[in-house]
Amino acid sequence: MDSLRQLSMKFLEKGELANFRFQKDFLRPFEHTMKRNKSLVIRDMIVRCMAQMVSMRAENIKSGWKNVFAVFHLAASHQDEKLVDMAFQTTTIIFEKQFSSTVDSFQDAVKCLSEFACNPLFPDTSMEAIRLIDLCAKRLAERPELFKEQTAIEEQVMVADRVWVKGWFPVLFELSVIVSRCKLDVRTRALTVMFNIMKSFGHKFSINWWRDVFNVVFRIFDNMKLPEQQKAEWMTTTCPHALMAIIDVFTQFFQQLAPVLLDDLFNQFCWCSQQDNKDLAGAGLDCLESFVMCNGRSFDTDLWDKT
Repeated sequence: MDSLRQLSMKFLEKGELANFRFQKDFLRPFEHTMKRNKSLVIRDMIVRCMAQMVSMRAENIKSGWKNVFAVFHLAASHQDEKLVDMAFQTTTIIFEKQFSSTVDSFQDAVKCLSEFACNPLFPDTSMEAIRLIDLCAKRLAERPELFKEQTAIEEQVMVADRVWVKGWFPVLFELSVIVSRCKLDVRTRALTVMFNIMKSFGHKFSINWWRDVFNVVFRIFDNMKLPEQQKAEWMTTTCPHALMAIIDVFTQFFQQLAPVLLDDLFNQFCWCSQQDNKDLAGAGLDCLESFVMCNGRSFDTDLWDKT
């Protein structure tokens, strides 16, 4: 492994030409070993190798970022605090100092942060990972042009949609993953950040993007696979929180969203109000009332009849 590290450091002394993927192939043994070898000593060595490459050769890494994030994604779910901390500290440095160079591997990067957030053993790391996902959204809003450059994989994606496919959707989707997998305090923070991103940057979204957003959002209410005790907590805490946040977003962008998504919202209100859980049923009715109070002045006759 040390010999491979030395070879890799030598290999990364020179940058990678555009549209080439030699680094990804050359660094794959680190990812493969991290996945197959369960030895903590070996895994610690691999993470240290990656940390050294990032520290000393970050400006030359291009396609190799995919391997870096794959290794740290595997480290993120580990039970060893030192291993997780070392991987996360390096990941933080990447996002804060090398954001623009990681765009081609952005989906892998955000997925890596999501895995850190979902490790129940280290709640402080979970919260910090969510902060970094929020930071990604702000950087994305500041420099959307970085995500519009075409690669061979994205030839069929419209230029205007690349920033959505490569940027906004992975951010919002991974936050929804955190909501679905984590304990109450972490998932509440992820839910808050997810809807804050919608409210802060939703004016940049096309209606097709909003359709994708709400497909993700409504999955929050799909908790049928949870154990009964956990399901009861979910319905009492996360579902009402999500409903109120949806109303806030819908009210802010009512003219844009109502023509295409209002039926889905009303269906969600009906579903909530029909549940056996009294808290969720009450929340569904309260949210419908709040929605009408906030937006009723914009209703036409057909919309009042539907309501």
